[in-house]
Amino acid sequence: MIKKLAQLVFIILSFNVVYGQSDTIHIKLRPTPLPYPPLVLLDGLEISQKKLAEFMLDEHCFKKFKRINDYCSSDTTLKYCGAVSIQSKLLIVLNDRLLYDRKEKTETLSKIKQSDVLEYKMLGKQEALGKYGKRGKFGALMVKTKK
Repeated sequence: MIKKLAQLVFIILSFNVVYGQSDTIHIKLRPTPLPYPPLVLLDGLEISQKKLAEFMLDEHCFKKFKRINDYCSSDTTLKYCGAVSIQSKLLIVLNDRLLYDRKEKTETLSKIKQSDVLEYKMLGKQEALGKYGKRGKFGALMVKTKK
């Protein structure tokens, strides 16, 4: 009886050791998901992915994409972890001021926070061509801010 009890205890302890060891080994084959969604920087302007998707831009409007892993930002309601920087060919109209040079767009738009933007309006290629001439051949993004 004692021999069978000793065997049972040995089996239980062996099972616990094997089970305990296998439980502590963690192998991750995928990267860990970010705790917050990445922010989109369209020519330096902070914009949400949802808002960018609403513009329904085609691939001809984009010039260059860059991923920024160490960028973190927070708004009053949302937090962002990581960013995607997009250089576009769009004409940007900020409070009725035309921004079409890449350097001017980046310097001006990077100073604007999402909370300061009142309205975004996307003009299609034809509408932008009619209103702004050849500068609007890829479309225009009109941005109204509080200041």
